[in-house]
Amino acid sequence: MRDDLAKLRQVARSCETFADKRIAHFDTGDTPKPPTFQELDDALDLVASLLQKYYSIVMASDIAFTTPMIPFNWKKIFEQPWLPPRPPHKNY
Repeated sequence: MRDDLAKLRQVARSCETFADKRIAHFDTGDTPKPPTFQELDDALDLVASLLQKYYSIVMASDIAFTTPMIPFNWKKIFEQPWLPPRPPHKNY
């Protein structure tokens, strides 16, 4: 577990630094270099791998996939109007 945590810290370091200094707190000091797409992809791949590993240890079952999926028809909310029509504005 310690090795996995050390590897995660190493792989995700640039992502964490940028998120901490620029996104979460928006520090006014030097802007850290944003992570490359490859660094971000590597970090997400490792997180997915560790999730599968530790989920199976804790839950005694496997996760079939780690790709996010929308579990419902999200477009359904657009099938009917949610605001009543406004009356026309009157100029007095």
